[in-house]
Amino acid sequence: MKTNAERAWEWLTLTPAAEFTLERDGFIGAMYRPERDEYPGKAVVMFGGSDGIYPLTRLVAEEYVKRGMTILALAYWNEPGLPDSFEKVPVESVEKAALWLRGQGFVKKKGIQQLECSAFSRRGKDLPWARLKVSKSAILRDSLRERSVCLRSCYEDAVRSAPEEAQIKVENISGPVLLFYPEYDAMWPSELSAEKIRARLKEKNFSHPCKCVSYKYASHMLIPLKSRSTVMFRVERKYPEQCWESDMDALEKTLAFWKEVW
Repeated sequence: MKTNAERAWEWLTLTPAAEFTLERDGFIGAMYRPERDEYPGKAVVMFGGSDGIYPLTRLVAEEYVKRGMTILALAYWNEPGLPDSFEKVPVESVEKAALWLRGQGFVKKKGIQQLECSAFSRRGKDLPWARLKVSKSAILRDSLRERSVCLRSCYEDAVRSAPEEAQIKVENISGPVLLFYPEYDAMWPSELSAEKIRARLKEKNFSHPCKCVSYKYASHMLIPLKSRSTVMFRVERKYPEQCWESDMDALEKTLAFWKEVW
């Protein structure tokens, strides 16, 4: 049986304008340019989550490229030469990709912001992190109760009580912020995370707009891509059409947000 990554490679339809290797460029990625550029002079560095499936990132990137955005899809772990586990992942991959874009004329007026994240390292040193409370019995209990893969219990305490040094300095973002989340995320307390982000931005007198959008019918995989993995989540099995509408609505709202504020 083929893996999710193998299937994702087969589903790719667009040819990148450029591809990047760790040996030559210092990062692994693919640059896509749209046939009709709806956002001239602008580009997005796109990367996935803890699944580490690089071709999945490229598949999602293709949906934005088809709608006129230049995208640099990035791999930051689980590829040859990069860490093979989600631990001490160097953030320099994102930094180097952003610097390459700047060298191509995609200039950010206030410079490139580097945000600390748990599970990552920078220049060989671990970044601050919040301790997780992993209980196999709690995961099994919650998954059976929810009839869905459910890992949120591992993260809830960490999100609520993370020490200051481990919290992402979102107030350092030098532009507008857009947050999407499902009303109930079985994998991660995304609604709680969004609330804490908004509260921190308000506390720090963040000067840019922050917009949050929640979806009743959506899962952890709130992306414009139909994947077999969504069957892991009860809401996707029970309300597949509504979840797909949420996925596509988030895509369109993202593009509209970029048009409005960027």
